[in-house]
Amino acid sequence: MALIVNYYDQYSGYTVNGAYLRILPFLENFDSKNFTVNFALFKDEASRRAGKAPIPGCSALSREVSPMVYEEYFSPTVKDLRECAYIFLKSLPEFADAIDA
Repeated sequence: MALIVNYYDQYSGYTVNGAYLRILPFLENFDSKNFTVNFALFKDEASRRAGKAPIPGCSALSREVSPMVYEEYFSPTVKDLRECAYIFLKSLPEFADAIDA
């Protein structure tokens, strides 16, 4: 499971069209209802599958999940937290045009 995104880095001004976004392993704490979704961006899916490194500076990006957002996308009864994390990322304006890969 991954996303194809057109990623714009606000710090460098660099845009990567068709980047391959992959969520990194994470530990979720149901008690705090607050955690971080970490992900890496690759040039494209072929680069990821070929074992290439993530785009420099894009190997450990993250987005915070607040307790309020947590209630909407995650819960102790969820069976696939990674799928919920992808749905959460797609809800963010910067990933609104993401395509499931």
